[in-house]
Amino acid sequence: MGPLVRWQPVSELGRLRDEMNRIIEEFFGEPTEGEPRETVRIPSVDVIDRDDVLVVRSELPGLSKDNLHLEATTDALLIRGEVTKREEEKKERYLRRERVWGSFQRIVPLPTEVKPDEVKATYTDGMLEVTLPKSEQARERKPKAIPVE
Repeated sequence: MGPLVRWQPVSELGRLRDEMNRIIEEFFGEPTEGEPRETVRIPSVDVIDRDDVLVVRSELPGLSKDNLHLEATTDALLIRGEVTKREEEKKERYLRRERVWGSFQRIVPLPTEVKPDEVKATYTDGMLEVTLPKSEQARERKPKAIPVE
């Protein structure tokens, strides 16, 4: 019988991770090659509930204000846009290309009714902020405490 060897699970997990990365790269190709790629962008959003308004914030880097389109209904906000591909000189040789371009769309369901005709939006330094005034009915709907018997 040979000598006992102590099992080291952390190093085993590291080897497993490396092998899985190798298999994925072999199958799909290296994701950071110099080839440009169009990709679907889904902007992340924050929805903030204030007394009389909802505020939706979203980071949209690289987007021109002219390529941003917003629509509001009483219960949803649509954010649509397109980041256009910049023309590069042919003599440039990319070693890594991670920026994405293309169009995107996001529908943000709202937790309460708003007044679509009174919505205001600002876009500064890649940050979109949309202020949606709550409807009168939504303002009147305050949670009521229910006693438990």
